[in-house]
Amino acid sequence: AFTASVLQLGMAATVPLFRIQASSLFEAGKAHGKAAAGLIHGFLGVSELTALSAFTFETSLGRASFAALKAANVPVYPEYVDEMAGIATGANVSLDTIWMINLLQELENLMPNDIHVGEEHCTDVMTWTVDRALVHGHNEDWSTAVSPYMYFMAYEASPNGANFSQAAGLCYPGMII
Repeated sequence: AFTASVLQLGMAATVPLFRIQASSLFEAGKAHGKAAAGLIHGFLGVSELTALSAFTFETSLGRASFAALKAANVPVYPEYVDEMAGIATGANVSLDTIWMINLLQELENLMPNDIHVGEEHCTDVMTWTVDRALVHGHNEDWSTAVSPYMYFMAYEASPNGANFSQAAGLCYPGMII
């Protein structure tokens, strides 16, 4: 089950907020994919994503890199694979497409410069305070072509429990929480 609402950010932007209640990450992902299907499909049409898809699925370097990244992640993060499978099912896209979205940064770092499309992604700054506390600043300054597709997602356990902890955050379309 999910509910949707809209958050007003400043004077210019509204960002959807989806609240998912589920008992497993697959079911949470499926509801996530269903709720955000239009945003995920729109995101896949952005030039940066079409170039990434061509690299990932149509070049030998892209296919080999993609396979190696998946093989390295599956045994370590099986619960995230379940969530991605749910997102793919709910959004009616292939599981490999959702994998590509979630490996976007890693795959783009492997793309030759002559086929890379898009801008740099977010800006992060990290430092230590005098008392040794870590401080992290993050700026969402990715392409304006991407911003219309962003949303907030919140996963909550069903009343009967769940195999995941409550989580929420700003989400690029199709990415796991």
